[in-house]
Amino acid sequence: MANILFAYVLWMTTGLFGTHHFYLGRDNQAFLWCSSFGGWIVGWMRDFFMIPTYVDEANLDDKTVQHQKHIIKDVKVKWGVSRMIAMWLFGNYFGYVTSELFAGFYYVSKVPIDEVPVLPLHWEVVKAVLFSWGCAAAVYTTANVGAYRFCNLRGLLLWGTVVSLVCVALPDMRNEYWPIVVTCIVQYTRTVKWNPHFKTDAETRLARGCCRRGWALSAKLCVFGLVLSNFALFSISFHGDDGETIVLADAVKNMWKSPFAQEVRAFLKDVKIGNIYSGCRDFYNRLYETLQDKGWEHVWKELAEMFDTDGVRHSFGVLGLDPNKEHEYTLKDVKKAHRKLALVHHPDKVKAKTPEATKEAEEKFREIQEAYEQLQKLYKHKSSK
Repeated sequence: MANILFAYVLWMTTGLFGTHHFYLGRDNQAFLWCSSFGGWIVGWMRDFFMIPTYVDEANLDDKTVQHQKHIIKDVKVKWGVSRMIAMWLFGNYFGYVTSELFAGFYYVSKVPIDEVPVLPLHWEVVKAVLFSWGCAAAVYTTANVGAYRFCNLRGLLLWGTVVSLVCVALPDMRNEYWPIVVTCIVQYTRTVKWNPHFKTDAETRLARGCCRRGWALSAKLCVFGLVLSNFALFSISFHGDDGETIVLADAVKNMWKSPFAQEVRAFLKDVKIGNIYSGCRDFYNRLYETLQDKGWEHVWKELAEMFDTDGVRHSFGVLGLDPNKEHEYTLKDVKKAHRKLALVHHPDKVKAKTPEATKEAEEKFREIQEAYEQLQKLYKHKSSK
């Protein structure tokens, strides 16, 4: 028996991650809440008023069961305004995240995404179809929240794919995905039905136990987490100080190699817990003072410089140039430093006695080449402004 007080405790403490829905056997809603931080907080706030109803559904008391049987027999299935809004939001959310599924492959291969045909379809076709599949999955999951309704996934996938191909074929609609979401929602309204076996299905789901349900939910969240990470790393970009576009994956890689990150890693090797706390406190105080004196914009610039998100400071350091004097160097100075190091560290010039030494020499030469290419892009961008 579900307890309403315990459900409210879960809602208050960890409800943004859908734990109260998992407790009440609403696994689909728990997945949606965990993947969207409680339905972007709005859904979590709505749950405050809905928890008593959810508890009655979870307990399957005679009054609730008889009422639902009467509805199934005499009342046409209702779409529900809140459910339709949720389908629109999650359809767009899952669709856009899924549409960039192959962005990581092109990032790794260093091939411009818009110039590569895929099997042999154009990237826009693949992107639109992936959007339709993600949207269909979201609409299907939202439609099957609770035990009273059920919806067919096959029709959502079919019609979503058809409309996505039509959108790509029309030049004016090529980058418009809202018709796909609308189609999936309309298909839901055409196929949604009451579930006459709601009581048996709910009992079966709860009878599986928390462990099996938890593993199933964790597997879904892991898959979605990988897709979302792929979207964030390879599709989100921002502009550096000189106006160049920096992909988040490059920013993370540059931050890991930045002098500040290297100092932190060296500091953490032989450090005590008290020193970590003191260091974090000093870092926070410094940022707070900068924020008070110079505002958010200066804080952001200072953080970007500290973590070297564009990789410029690290690249100057690799080539043996002083990162603090980066504005004094010209492209000619960079080429000179690169030529000098390339002659010294070229694998053909290094007389390595072991395979490990050969591999180390190759990695050093590759690092030099990457630093030189990074700075070449920087100066090329400056000259084009």
